[in-house]
Amino acid sequence: MIAGAFLCALLTGCGYEIDTFGLTQKQIEDRELFHPVPAAKAWANPQGMTFVMQRGLLGGSEQRIGLPNNVAVPGDNLLILRTRLGHLAAARFRFEEFVTRIGGAPAPFTSVKPGALMTGEDSLGLYFWTEEAMGPNVTCVLALRRLTQAERGLPQGARVMDVMLRNCIAGTAAEALVPVLDASIGYGAVAGNTGGGSTRMLSPLAAPGADLEWK
Repeated sequence: MIAGAFLCALLTGCGYEIDTFGLTQKQIEDRELFHPVPAAKAWANPQGMTFVMQRGLLGGSEQRIGLPNNVAVPGDNLLILRTRLGHLAAARFRFEEFVTRIGGAPAPFTSVKPGALMTGEDSLGLYFWTEEAMGPNVTCVLALRRLTQAERGLPQGARVMDVMLRNCIAGTAAEALVPVLDASIGYGAVAGNTGGGSTRMLSPLAAPGADLEWK
């Protein structure tokens, strides 16, 4: 199934407006520095993680987990996880907004469009991904997904956690996707919804403002 654009605007007042000091939320967040945290405090458990860095956000936190990189493709293999608290969690996922907030799509996916993403599904729900062949037996994948309290326990009282993976390996796309799948990011999973309400990724095929649920 080919996924189209991640559409549907954010709710008014969800933190994307200019603040009282004349700075956008992104400008404020960009001032926050990453600091190392122990691997035991990682929000996911991908095999072979090389580092864990974390910073605060307005209404959440961001964690970046380094992954092994044994191929000659420019860029880092990373798992990026961003949490949202309170009313900010009500904002629906927007692909372009998310990519902007993390500093742009990673190579070799700098020009990726939402319509190029395919969908996959595991025990935690849907994820979106694309791949790029970079040479004999070298595959890069870009994958994104949103997790809520309904799928797993979330850190620091978060209501949602948005996840992006960039992984280039000597192997198949299925192997490259492993760090973003349930076995790697589903630790602490809980049955059912432990919090009031939930948000979700809308169908990429939805028209602006439409409210389609995944089937």
